[in-house]
Amino acid sequence: MHSPDHSSPQRKGFTLIEILAATAIMSVAMLMVLSIVAFVMNGWNRGTDAIEASGRAQFTLDIIEKELSTLSTRKSTENYEFLKIKETSSTDINFPMGNNFTPKSYELYFLGIPSDSATDAVQCIAYQVRFENPLTGSGTKNRIMGLFRAKSTPRATILNGYKLVTKDQAPASNDGLVDFMDSSDRYVNTDSSDEQHASNLKNASNLLLSDVYSLQFIPYYWDNNNNITYSGTLGNPEPLNNGQIFAITAQNAASLDGDMNRRLAYMDVILTLLTKNGASFVRQKGNYSAIQDPPSQQAEAWIRQNTQTFSRRISFQGELFQSTDNP
Repeated sequence: MHSPDHSSPQRKGFTLIEILAATAIMSVAMLMVLSIVAFVMNGWNRGTDAIEASGRAQFTLDIIEKELSTLSTRKSTENYEFLKIKETSSTDINFPMGNNFTPKSYELYFLGIPSDSATDAVQCIAYQVRFENPLTGSGTKNRIMGLFRAKSTPRATILNGYKLVTKDQAPASNDGLVDFMDSSDRYVNTDSSDEQHASNLKNASNLLLSDVYSLQFIPYYWDNNNNITYSGTLGNPEPLNNGQIFAITAQNAASLDGDMNRRLAYMDVILTLLTKNGASFVRQKGNYSAIQDPPSQQAEAWIRQNTQTFSRRISFQGELFQSTDNP
């Protein structure tokens, strides 16, 4: 008799087709996992960037609100400014990406109490959006879009700031508060002991916020019927623009460029920041010559994708801007 053969046939290995199929399945699975991880991480980064930008914007708007709400006027027999807007041209900003990318931004000069004042003394304060190297104030490298804030001294403000639109005290260029804040061309009082230098708007210590795209101010007024109105078309209020001045006249009435009896009700401050991608793009292009101006539609799409906008409504209380001729 033959003993039974307990041996079994040997197991064959995987075929090349099976290996390739398994590899393909694993690759697809890994790509799906990586795509999900990338999507989640991108969402996380966008959310983190948005929260960080919101925090920076709200901090800055808090400062602007505190200072604008302390706008200072006085009863006077002379005309003088207490707030002035200067439009920042593309030459001033030197934005590196063509005219259609250039933000519509303004410089704001006003008499108020700085948020960092230890004495609550009235000082002239200025805000500017500029494309600068904050360490050097010049040059083509390491520039950023920044919001710079500076202030004059209390003494200079009292001696000069309240007299800037009178005939006998105005600066040579008749540019009022703008010249007053320019340390190289501001009005100098005849008092030799006057502190003559305003802060340099562009130095590093005056950089309030980086990666800023634009800053705008939209005023709303009380009319003679005590209704709130604004300049512009229905539903589309216009921001303050180049050279607009708020002044107190000899008749003690609030005025805007000679338009009498316009009392401020409140003002919207619109602050637009660049995203991290947008800021990186600006810095890269800022170190080289300006690129060819893109079509406006392309620029608008870029701006939508690479900026975030924040706003704050600042109210003005009391009789500060009320004309004696108004209710």
